[in-house]
Amino acid sequence: MRLITKELHFETEICLEGKPVPVTLKHLSQGEVQGLVKKYTKDQFKRGQRFEEVDHKGIYVERFVQVLLAWQGIKDQEGKELTCDEATKKLVAEYNPDFVQAVFEAAEGYAKTLEEKEEEHQGN
Repeated sequence: MRLITKELHFETEICLEGKPVPVTLKHLSQGEVQGLVKKYTKDQFKRGQRFEEVDHKGIYVERFVQVLLAWQGIKDQEGKELTCDEATKKLVAEYNPDFVQAVFEAAEGYAKTLEEKEEEHQGN
């Protein structure tokens, strides 16, 4: 088992409406992702058969809330700066799928970089 001794977060920029937005993102471990899936999966029984019902939207929104730690310069329609709290992130996830996808892609790119560094370290 690989031990993690620090938070795996990083700063990057995400393009929003053609402008770079500074964000701080967190890399979710495999265990954290599995925990989300478990949290949003319910066992159901129908006609004597067991099946799992997965709330994909719940996983999507919760993952976004956990991955995005901070942002700078994001404003609402009236030009008011938005705080990066859980409620606001849930609204952003609901109405801005392109931004959410960009956040996920940046986090996955960081995860790949970590994996490559780990492989290099193990190879040496």
